[in-house]
Amino acid sequence: VLDKLDNISMRGNFVGFLSDFVSKADFETGIGKLSEDIKMKISDNPALSTYSGKVTFDGFDMGKFSGIDLLGSVTLSSKIEGSGLTLETLQAKLVSDVQNLDFDKYNYKNIKINGYVADKFFKGSLSVNDKNLILGFNGTVDYRKQKPVFDFLADIPAANLYELNLARDT
Repeated sequence: VLDKLDNISMRGNFVGFLSDFVSKADFETGIGKLSEDIKMKISDNPALSTYSGKVTFDGFDMGKFSGIDLLGSVTLSSKIEGSGLTLETLQAKLVSDVQNLDFDKYNYKNIKINGYVADKFFKGSLSVNDKNLILGFNGTVDYRKQKPVFDFLADIPAANLYELNLARDT
């Protein structure tokens, strides 16, 4: 995972033990900047590990980091409180302010997320106030079973699908 970050420069503080600590640090990598202010307790059982704090990304290339070609650079700040260190054990409350996110060659702006995430599950709200998309979402998205379950209300007063690269000219 660290090789995806290219060169890493870090400045910060670490107080505690490897299994129970508080860390506040700024990182500059070959794919963007990130900062964290986290309290963490790591258990031998990843599901029992807990954390809380704030994480920010500034111009961080999430596509290169994740290997997902549709993703690009992201600038955001998030507060998180939860447990679990793998996607399967993740259970967290998340409040995020996404200033910009590149997705499918479009730079979305002004995204707010407030919700609960767990293994293939999201419950909460999402709003987008972008010049080409005004969207409000409240509900759940559940991919835990063979057939996904979507239970939400969405208000989309404006969406320019061509500018968002979600529709193509034929």
